[in-house]
Amino acid sequence: MFLEGVDFAVEVGDVLISPIVDEFRKAEFLEEGGALFGAAVFGVEGDDAPGNEVVACKQQRGFVLRGGERESTSSVTAMAARFMGVSFCCRVLARASILTLAIMPGAENSLSLPLHSFQEGRGGPPLVFLHGVLRNGRCCTPVLPALGARCTVHGLDLRGHGASPEGGGYRVVDYLPDVVRYVRGLGEPAVLYGHSLGAMLAAAAAAEAADCVRAIVMEDPPFHTMGRRMRGTPLQDYFEKIEPYAGSTEPVGTLARRLGELRVQSGNGLVALSTLRDATALRFLASSLRHVRPAVLAPIVAGEWLEGYAMDEVFTGVRCPALLLQCDTACGGMLMAEDAERMEALAVDCTRSFLKGVGHQAHWAQAGEVSRRVLEFLLSLE
Repeated sequence: MFLEGVDFAVEVGDVLISPIVDEFRKAEFLEEGGALFGAAVFGVEGDDAPGNEVVACKQQRGFVLRGGERESTSSVTAMAARFMGVSFCCRVLARASILTLAIMPGAENSLSLPLHSFQEGRGGPPLVFLHGVLRNGRCCTPVLPALGARCTVHGLDLRGHGASPEGGGYRVVDYLPDVVRYVRGLGEPAVLYGHSLGAMLAAAAAAEAADCVRAIVMEDPPFHTMGRRMRGTPLQDYFEKIEPYAGSTEPVGTLARRLGELRVQSGNGLVALSTLRDATALRFLASSLRHVRPAVLAPIVAGEWLEGYAMDEVFTGVRCPALLLQCDTACGGMLMAEDAERMEALAVDCTRSFLKGVGHQAHWAQAGEVSRRVLEFLLSLE
């Protein structure tokens, strides 16, 4: 249904979605006097509501979804993308002489971004690798020889990482529209292989864009190990300590030495990071951090990273075959048994595989074993 003017009878709880062009960001939207020129034109009224920005439609063309059809911002954005590509969405909170709308939490960040990627392989079906936070698409290098022999591997740099553009937000759900956009652009269903943050995105993308996802591989998704369980842990202390170095312009060697000297919490009290990471790992971390936007770490440190990520809704929505690689928490794995069990119970076809004695970076520490298990899973799809 198309909106034809401000007198259109929308109801409280409805969602408006409309296409916009990528180059517009929130600041530019406001600088242009509240107008997005093109297929959609919205106007800003300037009223404020706690935690939201209230806007009013002066002109609008797009679709309206009846209230309650889609609960989450990410769901609305993904539905909009299926019809129109990049989208702006907002939920109607009240009726007035002109339509009064409020941007849903995170909706200002739901504009999908074009992601930088590389492709490598022998021309097989697409496999999209989604990296963890602070990393980049090249992190699939250890498993690339095995996977590239059967698939065309697409290594993505997520928003704010590597060579991809800066985003307006960096909660887990803020990354999702970018991934959905990329997968939809492939033209055929893909396997999504995600590590850590990327694993959570693979599951969410499978739930949001089921027609574009053939299967998913999830390597040690942390879920609330980096959410409500993180407060006061050494992991939070680690992220707080390295946050100032995101986007550093120092040479890699210099930055690696600085990182190694950081005093971080561990089971034995404060220790130098160099006692927990070897020299090459520190150098790789330094190299990656130089290409991470500083704002990426803000929601993690603030405990807001998983806001809007409805785990049970995501798990239930995964209807394609799924491989869940669970690393050993005794060795640094982040996926808790209760979360793994929950996903195994709710997803339609989830195979859970435990990597005993292997920590969070399994595809680096045990590339051969991880490749074997992933290839066995991929062969089972044929």
